[in-house]
Amino acid sequence: MKGSASVLGLTLWLIAWAAGARAEAPAEAPTEGPAEAMQALERARVCWAALDPECAEEALAIVRAELATLAPEARLEALRISAEVALAGGRADDARRDLVAILEAEPRFSPSGWPAPWLEALEAAKAVAPDRLPPEVAVSVAEETPPKTALRVEVRAEDRSGIARCELVLAGGARVTLMSADGVVFVGEIARELVKVPAVEVVIEVVDREGNVARWPEVGAHAVRVVAPPKAPAPALTSRWWFWTAIGVAVAAGAVGLAVALDGGGGGEVGASGRMGDLRVSLEEP
Repeated sequence: MKGSASVLGLTLWLIAWAAGARAEAPAEAPTEGPAEAMQALERARVCWAALDPECAEEALAIVRAELATLAPEARLEALRISAEVALAGGRADDARRDLVAILEAEPRFSPSGWPAPWLEALEAAKAVAPDRLPPEVAVSVAEETPPKTALRVEVRAEDRSGIARCELVLAGGARVTLMSADGVVFVGEIARELVKVPAVEVVIEVVDREGNVARWPEVGAHAVRVVAPPKAPAPALTSRWWFWTAIGVAVAAGAVGLAVALDGGGGGEVGASGRMGDLRVSLEEP
């Protein structure tokens, strides 16, 4: 009973999916390839849209014989239809064969509207298909740095086949190999003598074990501005040692002058005289 319900559910889904496929199908069939193969491909497409897998299989048998002669778009269309027919019929080996062929030609193949079991089969095919995708790369590097300071660069690179090497390429062609302890995070630095005004241009190249290359950034280079740190403000005048020394000397000189004046250095009378320390003071009534 449960199996019948599953088959019924899949059948209903196929009907709905086929209706959508008919609505989205191009008005004209692909035209690049031998006439007989192209006619068979169109028949396979129409039969599959009408949920007639037997008719689709008959047409696909003709297409497969000429698959290598078809244009890339037509070949992918034929493989997709063949994979869907095989998946709907529960023929896992045939489906895997077609899915692996699709992934070899189009590594980013991502169908829309497929049910979960079909997507699981696609993921299983990715595990055995040759790796044609470049690594995924994320780079951490400063936007600006002082001159003559070693510049640290960190790269996170992930790929299912593993990373073969990660290099930092500088203007002029100099290369720095980044090292990793876990095969994912790679670290290195640009020597301080290479960090010069006005900028350091940085390019990262990551190669996986299948030879696929990822480049960061994809176009041009990342320029790290090299700027001198701002100068420290001059210290305040009152913080200079000689400022307070000069003040002390001036105060002492003034005190000596005042003492001489009060001590009656001239011939006239002084109304007030006395001592402050050695300075005598007296007050006289007139």
